[in-house]
Amino acid sequence: MFECAKAKQPSVVFIDDVDSIFQSQSDTEDGPVRNSVKGGFKIQMGKLSDDSNRVLVMGATNWPERIDHTFYRLFQLQLLVDVPEQAGRIEIMKSALAKLNNNLTEADFHAIGVETEGLTGYNIRTIVMEAANKKFGEARYRHHFKQVNISSISSMSYRTR
Repeated sequence: MFECAKAKQPSVVFIDDVDSIFQSQSDTEDGPVRNSVKGGFKIQMGKLSDDSNRVLVMGATNWPERIDHTFYRLFQLQLLVDVPEQAGRIEIMKSALAKLNNNLTEADFHAIGVETEGLTGYNIRTIVMEAANKKFGEARYRHHFKQVNISSISSMSYRTR
């Protein structure tokens, strides 16, 4: 990955959930595979510190406190992007619902904005998709199955081969 990024520079290497790779030893028992991965990343990122390289390595995490502090040195800059405020959560919710039929009012969105305090945009989108899938599943169930009163069935016969 790093060799490819160097060959195609300027380039960006983006590592999502960087905490899962660079987790501090107090959070997990490091085995030989994890140690090998960590060591490989340290070596490769160290090679990129040369000023002639135009490779930007970015990492993202929801759990910065879990990252091993020795890896913080590999990243020249750390930015904290806080969770969205109420107006931002409402916009994320509206955006996630834009292509779905819904009858939510502005008051509903306001209430949801209040109730989702502390959630990330990812959390909000996940909630929307889970709710949409649940509704879709309920609608699909109603479409394929009809409730029948057992007393309305006069008799049944079975045929065997």
